[in-house]
Amino acid sequence: MDPVKRTDAQWWGSVRKVRYLDDIFALVKFATEHDGRQFVLEEFIRLLKSIRAKREALRVQLFQGGPRRALRSLGRSETKSYGSIAPDVLAFAKAIGIMQLEGSEVVCPNYVRQIAALIDPSRSEAQKRVITLILDSKYRAYQKLLQRLQELGGSLLLSSKDEGAPRGTSLRIYLRRQGILTDSASFYTMRDLLYNLELLNWTTNSASKSEELYLTSALTGRNERVGRAFEETIRLQGSILHFHPLVGMQEFATSLLDSYSLLTQSRMGQLVQILDIREIVSAKLHISDQQFSDLLLRLHRESLGPFRLELSEGTIPYRAGLLTKAPSLPSIREGALLTYCRLRKHIE
Repeated sequence: MDPVKRTDAQWWGSVRKVRYLDDIFALVKFATEHDGRQFVLEEFIRLLKSIRAKREALRVQLFQGGPRRALRSLGRSETKSYGSIAPDVLAFAKAIGIMQLEGSEVVCPNYVRQIAALIDPSRSEAQKRVITLILDSKYRAYQKLLQRLQELGGSLLLSSKDEGAPRGTSLRIYLRRQGILTDSASFYTMRDLLYNLELLNWTTNSASKSEELYLTSALTGRNERVGRAFEETIRLQGSILHFHPLVGMQEFATSLLDSYSLLTQSRMGQLVQILDIREIVSAKLHISDQQFSDLLLRLHRESLGPFRLELSEGTIPYRAGLLTKAPSLPSIREGALLTYCRLRKHIE
């Protein structure tokens, strides 16, 4: 028997193929720029191609390899490969309220114009408004997933070694047993987007081929207390979302040093991948990877902690799942992601 009422199934179902906050910001800008103009499918497809090409460029920059289909097709008019994607993305944009079509004319609401105006000067505020659009939209599965993970204690283990847990049909059965009433593809789409919105995170164990999702946010009722301190709150329809856990710099510095010592067998001055140390620290503190990057840059900038922190760029070996998580690596200038760090003792 399912651990949730069958009437809950109507709130789940499938979700559309949008996984990244930057993609949503691109849709917001498209809506504002095309407001009052005729919707032209070819223009919309060019937007999707440019979004995909940007991710391919990042992959090439970080891993020095991988497919470049979107990059190579940027200057061409081919649309066939995007024929099935465009309707899904358009449906998503309409369903969460980014834009509507009146006949063939694009209509952009005023609140979307406000989001567009915030993207560059105040990305965090624009992100909060996008979170509200998504969690209060007809796609209630996003909020249901957060609620269900919270009911499960804030985490969910997925292991290919466990019977009924790998991707595919058996994953859907496993998810249903956990009270997550959606298909496998929709589950991973939601996971990726909620990760990009800083509401959940996950850690991967390559040895056991397992993945553990954990919440970096909390949902409460209007008059309900939250279990830990958070920096950000958003009032939704019927609930309050809390995210960005409150983490002091001393706590972060201690966790970073402990994790670095674990990776290097306590040898200071060793170079480690930020992805590796981030995975340990974020899981320990239950914070998003984006919050880790902010704290790491602040630690570096203000020279806090009982050590000297060095950050550097460089290519890294490719690993599964990195295309979703790599863009949230810290950056000190446009288009340059930091990939390595080193801790040294302060020189007296």
